[in-house]
Amino acid sequence: MITWTKLKRHLTNKYCPRTEVKKMEDEFYNLVVKEDDLKTYIRRFQELAVLCPNMVPNFEKHMEAFIEGLPQSIKGNVTASKPQTLEEAVNIAQRLMDHILKHNYKCKKMKLSQDMQLIQKLRDDQKRMKKVFEVIPVVKPTTIRTVLSLALSRHWSVHQLDVKNAFFHEILIWPQAIPSGLVQRFAAYVAWVGFHHIRCDSSLFIYRQRTDTAYLLLYVDDIVLIASSQVFLQRVIASLLAKFSMTDLGPLNYVLGISMTGTSSGMFLSQKKLAADGDPVSDPTLCRSLAGPHLVIMYLWATIFSSGLLSVNSRSSAEAEYRGVANAVAETYWLRNLLHELHTSLFSATIFYRDNVSVVYRSSNPVQH
Repeated sequence: MITWTKLKRHLTNKYCPRTEVKKMEDEFYNLVVKEDDLKTYIRRFQELAVLCPNMVPNFEKHMEAFIEGLPQSIKGNVTASKPQTLEEAVNIAQRLMDHILKHNYKCKKMKLSQDMQLIQKLRDDQKRMKKVFEVIPVVKPTTIRTVLSLALSRHWSVHQLDVKNAFFHEILIWPQAIPSGLVQRFAAYVAWVGFHHIRCDSSLFIYRQRTDTAYLLLYVDDIVLIASSQVFLQRVIASLLAKFSMTDLGPLNYVLGISMTGTSSGMFLSQKKLAADGDPVSDPTLCRSLAGPHLVIMYLWATIFSSGLLSVNSRSSAEAEYRGVANAVAETYWLRNLLHELHTSLFSATIFYRDNVSVVYRSSNPVQH
C-alpha cells in the first residue's frame, strides 16, 4: 500500500518533469499584465498558482505575487486597499483597470477629435491660400525684363505706384479675411478705362488706342506703370489715384529685390541690397570649392527669378542638356507670344544651337520625343 505523498511524488516525476516545472516557475516569476489585458493575466496566474504551489506557499506570498504583476498605474491602489482575499484583490484590480481604460478611451477619442479638427483647419487654410493665389496675380520675371527692355528701347516713362492701407498686403497676411472681389474690382476698373489682360501673363495689363500705349504690371501691392508718353502716364496715374488709395513713387527704382538706376545708355540692375541682407560667408574659397565658381551668382539670380525647383532629376549629362534645350524652346515660344501680345512681333525664326551629339540626335529624331 502506497501513501498519498509517495503517489503524488511518483505522478509528478512521471507527468511533470523538473525541467517543465522550472519553465512554469520562471513564467510565474516573470508574469505581468501585458497591453492592459488583465483578464488573461488573472487566468494564467491562477493556473500557474495551482501548478507551482512552491512559488506561493501561503496567502501572503500568493497576494504579493498577484499584485507584483499588476501595472504600475493600479498596483499602488490595490495594495492600499488591503484586500483580504485573492478574489477581492482581483475585483479591485478589475474596477481600477476598467476606469483607466475608459479614461484612456476618452483621451484617445478627444485626441482624435482634435487631430481631425486640425486636419480640417489645415485643409481650410489650404483652400483659402489656393483662393488667395488664384486671385492675386504674380509677375513673371521674364515679363518684367521684357517690358522694361521695350520701355527703354522706346524711351517710355516708367513709374512705380504703391498701394496703401494694406490694399493687397492684407491678403497675404490674413488670407482668411480677403475682401470679396478686391483684386477683381481693380482688374474690372482698369478694364473699364481701356486696359485688357494678356494671355501669357495675368499680371500684365495693356492699353493701346491710337498713339497711346501703356503697360501695367501688378505685383501684390506694387504697380509698375509704363506709358508711351509722360502726358498719358500722368493721366493714367490720376485716374488710378482717384479710384484707389495709392501713392505715386515716381520713376521705378526698386522692385522684387532689384534696384534699378537709369543711365545714359539704359538702366542698371543690381541685387547688391539683396545680397547685403544675407549673412556673409566666412571662407569664400571654401564656398566656391563646394558650390562651384558660378553657383553663388546664379543663386542670387534664382532667388528672384526662379519659379521653382526642378521636379525631375536627370540621369545623364545628355538628358540634362536635352531637358535644358526643351525648357529653352518652351520659354522662347512663350516669350515670342508675349512679344506678339505686346504688339512687337518677331518675323524671323529663333535658332537654337546645341553642341552635344546625343542631344542633337534626340532633338532631330521625332521617334525620341
